[in-house]
Amino acid sequence: MGTLDAAGLGALGFMGFCHTSLFLLRRREKPSLYFGLVCLAFSMRIISASQAISTRVFPGLSPELSITLRYISSSALLPLGAAYVENSFPDDVRFPVARFATAGWIAFLSFVLTLGPEPSSPVALFCGAFDLVICVFTLLVLIRAMKHRRFGSHAVALGSLAFLSYPLLDLPHFAGFLPWGRFFQPAIVILCFTQSCILSWRLARELESCERLSKELSLANKELLDLSHHLEERADLRTWELLESNRKLEAINSEIARMDEARRHLLANIAHDVRTPVTLIRGYAEAILDGVIEGEENWKKYIELIQSKVGSLTILIEDLFELTQLEARRTTLDAETVDVFDIIEKIYKKHEPDIKEAGMLPRLVLPDISGGEAPACVSVDPDRIDRVMSNLYFNAIKFSQRGGEIVTGCSIGPKEATITVQDKGPGIPEEDLPFIFDRFYKSPRSRASTSGSGLGLSIAKEIVELHGGRIWVESTVGEGTTFYFTLPLVLSSEPEEN
Repeated sequence: MGTLDAAGLGALGFMGFCHTSLFLLRRREKPSLYFGLVCLAFSMRIISASQAISTRVFPGLSPELSITLRYISSSALLPLGAAYVENSFPDDVRFPVARFATAGWIAFLSFVLTLGPEPSSPVALFCGAFDLVICVFTLLVLIRAMKHRRFGSHAVALGSLAFLSYPLLDLPHFAGFLPWGRFFQPAIVILCFTQSCILSWRLARELESCERLSKELSLANKELLDLSHHLEERADLRTWELLESNRKLEAINSEIARMDEARRHLLANIAHDVRTPVTLIRGYAEAILDGVIEGEENWKKYIELIQSKVGSLTILIEDLFELTQLEARRTTLDAETVDVFDIIEKIYKKHEPDIKEAGMLPRLVLPDISGGEAPACVSVDPDRIDRVMSNLYFNAIKFSQRGGEIVTGCSIGPKEATITVQDKGPGIPEEDLPFIFDRFYKSPRSRASTSGSGLGLSIAKEIVELHGGRIWVESTVGEGTTFYFTLPLVLSSEPEEN
């Protein structure tokens, strides 16, 4: 048995130091601590039980002290085993078995140290009964663990059957009642090795769990980095959008400032246009009332002048009212479906005498439709289109020299008709072109030399857009100006009679 004892001592001692060291490295592994102490207690029990080993490990050890060590190590196995089971399955503990077993072990140890090993032998029988109670409570913990399917519970229970029975038989063996207790020693070594494997599997699972968590953390970290880059990109995009919005706001602010400046100029022009005729009207009226002007002929002449100035004021007021109505889209169109060539020709013939009276040469250019093509129809308010054309004619007459030519044209596209009014005047400077249709704009170059409030083109633009069309201008300084506006075509086999 010496060789078997030595093998068991080596295996159990190695496992004891290994698991105790594992606890020292990771204090949360209390099952490793108690299992290591169980192995070391078994080692101490083997040393004290084997005379061949005890004489080599502890030379000069007395028989009484050897028996005492045997009692102490054997009786310590049960509280250590109970503590191991409790810490392995803490959720299944209903009674503090380990503390109760430790208290019994301390009491038994006190008897051994006080009375000596020989008188204590009868006490071993009572300790066996106490150990039996501890074994029952420990087995209840294992049963609950197996019921709840705790990891390693079945293997621990299998090993504990022999482990828990070993202390119950070991102490009576030393008391002389059971002579065959030493045959349990090889089985105990194998079972301890099995429990060591369980602890190793548990550590392996925890390491695997740590590795899995590490991978998950790595993936989460990668996702956070991607999210961070995405947030940076979105922040850059938002910054760019804010800068773009700021640029647009600055442009709008500049436009508002420009329009405010134009409005002030307009108000100044309107004030001038109103003040001049009012002053003249007041002067003529005072002259007539004071008797400065005598004779019926002179009175009639000055009354006609007053009437002319009142007419100018009336036109200015009507233009302002009409522009306000058009801007607010409060104007309703009395639309008719007509042939666009017919209405342009009628409007041209209406204003042809005025152009000739101003010393200009009018000319109408329309495409040849003698081939019997279907008429190009538009849905328009004839009076409103006449107002657009009259404003364009007035603008051409105002800025053209006598003898200049004013050409009216019309062309048909896939979806719209384009009407043009062209003059051979001095042209419009390039810096004035973007503002020519503004509601409150009047060119500084034209204020001193021409009359008008600068509302005609604004009114024309509003009327064209109210019809769903577009209006624009092309001009070259020294060569002349061409105004264009479009009207959407409509499907109609025959135009309505006017």
